[in-house]
Amino acid sequence: MTVYRLNNDTGKYGIAPRVTGVVRLEDPFPLTIDLAMLSGPRGDSGSGSAEVAGARPNID
Repeated sequence: MTVYRLNNDTGKYGIAPRVTGVVRLEDPFPLTIDLAMLSGPRGDSGSGSAEVAGARPNID
């Protein structure tokens, strides 16, 4: 993952070192991204549908 960070002195964005695995950012707000979860094996046929892990159908 490539992260761009704002340099407060110049007002320009620069590229931070590339990261893999779990990314934890603090600015502009706390954020944790597990890259393996984003790029892991797909549970569908690739037809554009998406599944949410642990999702259950709404049965009334």
